Amino acid sequence: KATVSVLNCPRRGMLRSGSVVTDRRARRGQGAASPTRPHHVEQAAMTGEKSPLIGMDAGVVLRDCSLDYEGAKQARVCIQKHHIYGAVADGADLSIKAVVLEENGAFAKGIPGKGEPWYNKAAFAPHTVRCATPEDAAAQAEQVKQWLAPEPKDIHIIVNPNSGLRKGKAIGELVAKHVQFSPHRVHLYHTTKPLDAVGIAAGLRLQEGSIVATVGGDGTMCEALQGLLQRPDAAAGKFTICYIPCGSANAMSYMTGQGDPTTAIWAMLRGRTRPLDLFKFTQGMDTRYGVLSVTSSLIADIDIDSEMCRCCGASRFLLYTIMKLFCCCCTCCSRHANLAHPMRVEYKTPGSAEWQSWEGDAQFFQVTNAPAIDAATKISPDARLDDGQLFITWSERLSRISLVGEFDRFEDKTHLDRPHWQKRTASAVRVTDLKKYSKVVIDGEACRTGEGFEMEVMPSFVNIIVGSGTLPAFTRDK
Repeated sequence: KATVSVLNCPRRGMLRSGSVVTDRRARRGQGAASPTRPHHVEQAAMTGEKSPLIGMDAGVVLRDCSLDYEGAKQARVCIQKHHIYGAVADGADLSIKAVVLEENGAFAKGIPGKGEPWYNKAAFAPHTVRCATPEDAAAQAEQVKQWLAPEPKDIHIIVNPNSGLRKGKAIGELVAKHVQFSPHRVHLYHTTKPLDAVGIAAGLRLQEGSIVATVGGDGTMCEALQGLLQRPDAAAGKFTICYIPCGSANAMSYMTGQGDPTTAIWAMLRGRTRPLDLFKFTQGMDTRYGVLSVTSSLIADIDIDSEMCRCCGASRFLLYTIMKLFCCCCTCCSRHANLAHPMRVEYKTPGSAEWQSWEGDAQFFQVTNAPAIDAATKISPDARLDDGQLFITWSERLSRISLVGEFDRFEDKTHLDRPHWQKRTASAVRVTDLKKYSKVVIDGEACRTGEGFEMEVMPSFVNIIVGSGTLPAFTRDK
């Protein structure tokens, strides 16, 4: 449903044609409502369709938290400020760029269950106001932008055209189309080869409040983070990042309330943020940084080996899981045979300096900073993106038939209730004694196979752009 409030039409003569008045002028009486006028809601504001042109005597009023203008039948239409992301003049028409939000409270009780949504979706819903002259429309567009962002920011957008279903280029063009309406300064970059985002992010000229966004999957942002944290100015709270989803899983986009490109574009231009934990990952002499998870065993096998099915999008994970569990052909049987991975796990619990350990065969093993590794797989439902700790979850040996049911339990968050599952919280983790066939994956990107690693949490190290409403993947809301 749209959050659109409607004001009664002000007294005639109070608003000059094509004028923009501030909230101070409105408080003097120019925005006073007439109790005899009926309320009216423009259908375009509810459906997301373009609204009809407004009459020449229409006026626009900028208030602290809303913008309103004279709509059809002399009623005033009010748009909440946080729904507006820009404005542009088209001849004598002023186009106010805004969205309507699909409000749903399914996640108010916590991490969403099976089939429940993660976030409020946004849909573009522009409003068109007819001004007296093209000059008036251009002046009003600039005043609306100044009202939205008195201090415009630099937004750097790194586009991976080959991400997911290779729709990155098209989504990048959609982003470019809409960001031009905003008051912010936008810079677009396109990757041309693997790890290109590392060099791009490392070389960005960042100012106070700059945003670094990626159009791609979780792996594209993982690359950008490596570049950002290689910089000499890397420090806690220095960077603000944003995910614009275009990958196979897009886990972070869902959990930050912007799981589709439209919602992500609006959220980026709106600028609402939350602090986000990172983790430091060390494997031999190699150091990386991540947001989502480090996986080994079955999840890592599925993530990396399913790359050959990338053209299938998110379905590639299901397709390869079936192949992994049930393929018995001579050609590839040895590749799918390893379902149990011996390892030794050491960890420090939060607030403790002593190491504890576990050793055995794990079929699932992951260290997560987030409650889910994609929209459906809530692998660590008690984890939060800003709780300052890591969650370790693993399962011991099961038959292939029993493993099938585990994937369904990930979605309804009941897998950890079963006796063969273990979970721990930690501030630091060490994993050793891996077999040479055991893959290691950080945020969807492959690391060296069969080699141990260490992890350490970095609390509230970056800020991240988020969508509207309650955000169940965070510990606190504001």
